[in-house]
Amino acid sequence: MSRFSQLESENTDRFDALASKLSSLKKITQDINTQAAQDSSIVNDLNNGMSTLVASVKTTSTKLARVMNQNTSLTRMVILGLLAIFILWTLLKLW
Repeated sequence: MSRFSQLESENTDRFDALASKLSSLKKITQDINTQAAQDSSIVNDLNNGMSTLVASVKTTSTKLARVMNQNTSLTRMVILGLLAIFILWTLLKLW
């Protein structure tokens, strides 16, 4: 009987150790699931933001193209002004 008691005690100890490891694994899995849900939410928010940005850029570029086609002299003045600002900025940066 002593041998049987010893084996039963070892089995109980191993079962307790296994239960502890399983509990730890369950907690880690839950933490991973929570983090994945948060990351998914962030990715969805970023996706929505990028979609809005793309739509805004498309609308703005359409309006800019329309204005540039309607008033070519103004377009030339704006381009020259931007070029002058860029050249001055570059010279000041190098100096």
